[in-house]
Amino acid sequence: MTNTTDNTVAAEHARLLRDFENDCRCRRFLPKTIRDYTADVDRYLKTCTEYSIFFDNTARYRDYKPTLVAFLENLTEEQLSDHTIENYFSSVSAFYSFLIEEDQATMNPVDQFRKRYISGYKADREERQIVEQDQIEEILDNMSGGYQIVALLLAKSAMRREECLATNVGDFDLENQMLVLPKNPEARKRSNRRIPLDAQTVAEIRNYWKSRADAGERLTKNSAAFVTPRGRRISGEYLRRSVETAAMRAGCHDPDGPLCRRFSPHCFRHWATTTLLASGMSTSYVDE
Repeated sequence: MTNTTDNTVAAEHARLLRDFENDCRCRRFLPKTIRDYTADVDRYLKTCTEYSIFFDNTARYRDYKPTLVAFLENLTEEQLSDHTIENYFSSVSAFYSFLIEEDQATMNPVDQFRKRYISGYKADREERQIVEQDQIEEILDNMSGGYQIVALLLAKSAMRREECLATNVGDFDLENQMLVLPKNPEARKRSNRRIPLDAQTVAEIRNYWKSRADAGERLTKNSAAFVTPRGRRISGEYLRRSVETAAMRAGCHDPDGPLCRRFSPHCFRHWATTTLLASGMSTSYVDE
């Protein structure tokens, strides 16, 4: 990380922001996620511009720390909620992960910074609800169509909601029971991410696609893998409503209750990762 003239720094930061936005798009994040990430990172880069900071792969934690401290101070002065501050730093963390992929950083300083300065923000947070397998099955039974298949995939694979909703038919290799998320063509290091599918999930997906074909839809490799009854790609908001309604019927969701009594699509991922770790799966594999 080096210092240089303000105009040069601003131009470089603008380029990095464009590349980061394109990286998010290539990873097929939802439009709202991309907007939130780039807006948060843009704000952080303005702090970096004030410090005339250039990003490179020789910087250490102490080089990054001043900009992170200044960024946190600015957010704190606005009296933003702890949750909002954490969201900002999640976006910045994603940006540093991108820089590592592009060989413009060798570490993510947000991890260490959080432990000292932001850990308190999470300390008082309520834990998400963890349900039993029979409750998961009941929730799935209360769903139908593409919503049910998405929920099943989230519970089986621990995928992120945005990744799952962005998949196309061509991303699935059902013969080999595999979901292949394509690599980002702009990144030199990142390879295709392969997610194994069990027999139940493969069978459910086959039946779901067959029902769409029987209804007259022409499925191609570029067709959305999961759609609403009207044939549109399922959005995060529609999925949330469907999951909450099904969980409420199963007695697992209280919309007015604390976090530990609410059930959202993220709870499927939480349940899946907890189950995988409990079965002896390595943390590194689950993170991947």
